[in-house]
This record gives sequence, C-alpha cells and structure tokens, in this order.
Amino acid sequence: YMSVLTQFPLITKAMTTAMIGMLGDTTAQFLEERVRAKKEGSRIRFRNYDRRRGLAVLGDAVLISGPLMHFAYNILESAIPVAGPFAS
Repeated sequence: YMSVLTQFPLITKAMTTAMIGMLGDTTAQFLEERVRAKKEGSRIRFRNYDRRRGLAVLGDAVLISGPLMHFAYNILESAIPVAGPFAS
C-alpha cells in the first residue's frame, strides 16, 4: 500500500476513501434494515440494499472527498509540518 501511495497518491487516497465509504454505507444500510425488521417483527432482507445510495457514496468519495482530503492535508502539512525543525 505504501509504495502505491508514494507512486500514485491522489488515486490511492481516492480509492481508499471509496472503499471505506462503501463499507460504512453498507454497514449503515444493514443496520437500518435490522432496525426495520425488528420494528416490524419480520426477517432481515438485505435485498433492499439501495444501490443508488451506494453509488452516490462511491462517487462522492472518488470525485470529491478523497481528492479534497489529499489537497487539504498537503496544505496543512506545509502550514504545520509534522517532521523537521519546526515539528512539535
């Protein structure tokens, strides 16, 4: 992961953000379905997975959140260095 991150930082961060976002959204949808099933007294049916919502999370992560965090952290790193003579 670290070698790919060094070679392709923007793409790697965007894909990592997408994977984490999709995992989080899938978990959230599962928990929502579990609450619904418990409330209605029925079985959990994960067939109700909202693909549009999942694709929206994926698109946001790849096109907005991942690249935004990449550039924002670069700006923060230049303003507040983590390593070097001025690091705390």
